[in-house]
Amino acid sequence: MKNKDADDTVMKQYMTDTETEEEDDETPTPKPTKKPSKNETEEKVRDSDVNDAMKNVSSIPFLSETSKATKSKDKKKKMSVTERIAGLQKKEKKLRKKLERKAQKAARKEEERKAVEAEEARKAAEAEKARKAAEAEEARKAAEAEEARKAAEEEAKNNKVFTKAIV
Repeated sequence: MKNKDADDTVMKQYMTDTETEEEDDETPTPKPTKKPSKNETEEKVRDSDVNDAMKNVSSIPFLSETSKATKSKDKKKKMSVTERIAGLQKKEKKLRKKLERKAQKAARKEEERKAVEAEEARKAAEAEKARKAAEAEEARKAAEAEEARKAAEEEAKNNKVFTKAIV
């Protein structure tokens, strides 16, 4: 019996092996390919293609900004010393004019402030003068009233003496 069982397992194993071989036969086996040569893998690149690619790359915002910055630096390097001096002198002239305008504006404000102070002082002096004039007028009127009172008293006294003399 042991022999029969062993034969059965060997038979089953044989059958499964042949089935997998049949399935393998159905799929085509890849044919060996020829390796491409070095010349075939590298494309020949023309200068115009490189230039076009560089233009496309420079259209990327970050790269174009940096290229503008380098262009600016290159331009500054190319500027002659006399051009730089002329540019600096022009800036200096602008700054001096601006400073002069600020100084003139400050001077005008100072003059206006002094004029306002002088006007306030003049008004205060006029008010003091008017106050003194009012006091003097009041004192004059008081003196006149006192004089009139004294005159009235004197006249009343004289009238009493005159009436006594008549009587």
